[in-house]
Amino acid sequence: MSEIAQNLYRQWTLLLPRIHFVGTVFYPPHLAQILRKISSMIVLLINREFIWLVLAANIIAWPVSYLTMSAVLQNYAFRVSLAPWVFILAGFLALFLAAATISLYSLKAARTNPSEILRYE
Repeated sequence: MSEIAQNLYRQWTLLLPRIHFVGTVFYPPHLAQILRKISSMIVLLINREFIWLVLAANIIAWPVSYLTMSAVLQNYAFRVSLAPWVFILAGFLALFLAAATISLYSLKAARTNPSEILRYE
C-alpha cells in the first residue's frame, strides 16, 4: 500500500472506536448498560481486595486460635478435640459475611448519584 493509504487506514482505525464510544455514551439505553457494568466492576474490585484481607486474617487467626483453644481446653477434666472443619467453617462464614456486607455497601456507593454526595459537602 502507498504511504497515503496507510496513513488513512491508521487514522480510520483510531477514529472508529472514538465514534463508537461517543455514540454509546449519548444513547441512553447503552448508557444504562455501561453504568451497570461499571458498578459491577467497582463491586468486584472492592470485593477482591477485602476477600484477600479476610483470607489473610484467617490464615493468621487459625493457628493462634488453635493454640489458645488447646491451652484453654487443657484445664478441663473432659477433653474435647479440635476438628479442623470448625476453623474452615468459621473462615467460610467470615468470608461470606464480609463479601455480602462489602458488596451491598459498595453497590450502594457505586449507584449513588455523585451530585447527591457533593450537595452535602
